[in-house]
Amino acid sequence: EYTTKKTDQKIIIPLHPLVSEILEKRNGHFPRKISTQKFNDYIKEVCLNVGLTKMVKGAKRVKLKSGIWRKTIGIYPKWELVSTHICRRSFATNHYGELPTPVLMSITGHKTEKMFLNYIGKTARDNAEVLKKYWDKMYLKRDRNPNIQVIRTGTDEN
Repeated sequence: EYTTKKTDQKIIIPLHPLVSEILEKRNGHFPRKISTQKFNDYIKEVCLNVGLTKMVKGAKRVKLKSGIWRKTIGIYPKWELVSTHICRRSFATNHYGELPTPVLMSITGHKTEKMFLNYIGKTARDNAEVLKKYWDKMYLKRDRNPNIQVIRTGTDEN
C-alpha cells in the first residue's frame, strides 16, 4: 500500500511472486533504499547494456554551467532518456489487454479511461485493430469444420 504524492490517492497492489521469493531469501527485508537519482543512473546503465541505443526524439536535462541545468529537446540514444517513470508506463502498457482496464487504472492512479489510454499511447486506430483481430478470429472459428475421424467403433470385428 502506498499513497501517491501527486494526487494523494491510496494505491493497493499485491506483491509479485518474484518479489515474494526475493523477500523470502532476504528474511522479509527489502533491499536498501536508494535515491531516485541513483535509480535513474542504474536504469540508464541497464538500458545501455541491453542495447537501447536507437536514436529518438526526447528531452533531457543538460548542464549549462555549474549548478544550472536546462531541459533540452533533441535526438538522443534511447538509453539516455529513460528514468524511473519507464517502470510505471511499461507496467501499464505490458498488462493492457491482459488485465481489465479498471484494475490497471487503480494501480496507476488514473481516474479516467481516456487519460489512461492516452498515457499508454492507445489510439482509436489501436482499438479498431483490436476489434478487427477479434472479428477475424471469430470468423475463422465459424468457418472451421470439425475434423473428426473414427479410429475405433467399439465393436469387435475379429
